[in-house]
Amino acid sequence: MQRAALALVIWGILLTSVAGLAALARPASGPPMPRAPVERRAHTEALVPESDVTRAVPRRSLSPDELSQTVAPVIDETAPAVVPAPAVEPAAGPATGTGFEPEPDGNAAQGTERTAASTGERDESRIPGLGALPPGVPAEEEGLGVLVVRPDGQTVVDAQVRWLMQSDLDALRAQGVLVDELDPADLLTHSTRTARTNYLGFAMLTSERGAMVVDARHGDQYGCARIQRSETGHLRLPLALDTRLDVEVVDGAGRPRAGAGIVLRGGDCQPIWDARTDASGRATLRHADGAVRAARARFQDLSIAVDVPGGDLRVLPRGQMPAEPVRLVADPGVRVVVWVRDVDAQPCLRPVRVELAPAGRESDCTARRERALVQGSAAFEDLPPGAVLTAIVGPGCAPAATHVQVAAARDSSETNVIVASPSAMPRVRGRIVDPGGTPWREFHVSAFTSSAGSAWAAQSYGNGAQADQDGVFTLDVPAWHAPWLNAKVADSVQLSLVARNAYGRAVVAEPIELADPPQSTPRELGDVRATDWPVLARGSVFDENERPLEGASVELCDASGAPDVRTRTMTDARGLFTLRGPASAGEELRVRATEPERRAADATVTLRRGEPRAHIVIAVHGRLAGSVLLPANAPASGVVVRLDQPSGAQLTLSVDETGSYAFSNVEPGATRVLFVPAGFEEPVLVLEQVGIPRGGASTDERLRGTDLRTKLELLELEVVDERGLPIVSGQAGPVSNDPVGEGRPRGRSYETVDGIARVLVPRGLARLQISAHGYEPVVLEAHVLLEAQKGRVRVPMRPSSR
Repeated sequence: MQRAALALVIWGILLTSVAGLAALARPASGPPMPRAPVERRAHTEALVPESDVTRAVPRRSLSPDELSQTVAPVIDETAPAVVPAPAVEPAAGPATGTGFEPEPDGNAAQGTERTAASTGERDESRIPGLGALPPGVPAEEEGLGVLVVRPDGQTVVDAQVRWLMQSDLDALRAQGVLVDELDPADLLTHSTRTARTNYLGFAMLTSERGAMVVDARHGDQYGCARIQRSETGHLRLPLALDTRLDVEVVDGAGRPRAGAGIVLRGGDCQPIWDARTDASGRATLRHADGAVRAARARFQDLSIAVDVPGGDLRVLPRGQMPAEPVRLVADPGVRVVVWVRDVDAQPCLRPVRVELAPAGRESDCTARRERALVQGSAAFEDLPPGAVLTAIVGPGCAPAATHVQVAAARDSSETNVIVASPSAMPRVRGRIVDPGGTPWREFHVSAFTSSAGSAWAAQSYGNGAQADQDGVFTLDVPAWHAPWLNAKVADSVQLSLVARNAYGRAVVAEPIELADPPQSTPRELGDVRATDWPVLARGSVFDENERPLEGASVELCDASGAPDVRTRTMTDARGLFTLRGPASAGEELRVRATEPERRAADATVTLRRGEPRAHIVIAVHGRLAGSVLLPANAPASGVVVRLDQPSGAQLTLSVDETGSYAFSNVEPGATRVLFVPAGFEEPVLVLEQVGIPRGGASTDERLRGTDLRTKLELLELEVVDERGLPIVSGQAGPVSNDPVGEGRPRGRSYETVDGIARVLVPRGLARLQISAHGYEPVVLEAHVLLEAQKGRVRVPMRPSSR
């Protein structure tokens, strides 16, 4: 009995040990991973010869593009399943690895789209980069891929990324947080989700269905985005210098103006930001550099102005954001309301723009201001009494723009003017169907016209129309009205209709002749049969540094190089495009791409029908590299190299620890190169007329070993607090009157080694300010700086009383 009891105890101890080891082998926390169903198998031997064992292949790290193909939205398992129809690729060679879904042909596409529409769910399996999650994988296991890049397109390593998901946003709303109104930087202070980008500049974020707010920061660079997770699986987040633009509006007596409108615009008067001043007469644009870059106005001068025709204006040269608030003057004035009526005297409810400018300055975009019609009217405020103006009503309810003279009242606070359209906008209406008579559902229909055998031209107003579930559309055709406006012999107008869906499929109708003058009601076209364009070309567009060009236009050209505007498409965020063309295209296809900024940089490639992809490289920028010689023991990044490019835009870059620098996205042409001590504004050396070739590198010898040792001085300062302890964190730079802790940092952070602050300053500097958070700034005069050139100088600082 004792032996049996002892045996039972030993077996119990062994079983407990085995159970403990098994528990240690399991993950400590987290949801269980999905497993495939286990099939029952016959009993086999537990041990097998080593020669029969297949070694596991080590897992490799996925690239950002590969990771973007692994993420997916949450699948609502209660929704009916959508089974796509078999895919047939029309008249093209293999196109594997393009990032685009193969397209069904003919009525098969209609069946798929009809099924998706009938379920009320978006067919997410058709979205590039997204796919269904494996069964059983919870929402926390899916992800959003984020690639963080610098302004020049280089990836950012170790950037901090924060994000909020739909559930987080809902919880904040329940707490009374104004989720939709807060700046993303403030909103994301509520986030507990953070990550760091890896050596590829990539971070994988958890996500779920719905909205997401994401931002990234690296030093003084910042970027943010609001996205819908169902539409985005991979986010490219560019960073920009985290600056702010402060604007102050006062009246003629210097009193703050509350509610005054202001507008920030690019050099071509492209609107970037508009706002109204608060009770103190101020308005602030946060993350100003990021907003300018997002508006693609970074290559131009900027202007900030009162949002009044001919109002006070300040030019911000070369896109720089001023450190001090911009002060504008605007006196209260008269209100002018422009009422727009159609040919039947009814309020124009179409998206029409109204411009108002001082008479004689209609062509001056800096003096013009514009408004969108709201219920048939557009209001302009604070105009000088008695001002003579010109109102320009854009096309929309009429086929051409209308000009009307307006005089602001002197004895009334408001002036009203009615602009009636003399003729109706010519329109056509029809139903676009496939060769079998089935409607092309939810295709975007665009109109192109040709007169007297001329090339096809896009219509001047609008961007087309969306066909409904029955394929019905209504299109404006202003060119149809033109031959009869001048009372000449009527020329027939050929109308070509091109329809595209969200996945790049393009169908085209046979040209329709419009030979009679337009009537006040839309001309009924009935069923318009459209067939697939048989020519398919896919590819990518890159710059000379092999960076994808987003927003580049791509089109087919004929043998003479003339483009067919009907085939034009745009590249996506990865530089990818899908282009369709008519059957008349030859066996050799000429594909031309134009870079996004429209600076006449383009490239053309020739490929044969059936080739899978086109690789187009546009030489958009040039390169510039060089080095500088600095005083001994100079701090790292002590000098900033600034480029003033031909368009007026600036690029800046700090030299590295070896004194070298390299720019890879410089505008071609003559460039100024300025060398500025970090934290200062004035350069110590300027190189004029440095040539930059398009697609090549500058060969100017002045960039090699530029000697700055006679231009700069290294100071060693012992910065201490009231107890004599070193203050290791602070700034050194020009003298500023801003109080400590307010406004922007002065100068640059000094580098501390063994309690000694090393500062690189221009030789002969008269005054230098030392600042630190929580301390009163200290100004070093010329005689103290002269002492510092001979040896170390002690700089005591007192705590701030603020």
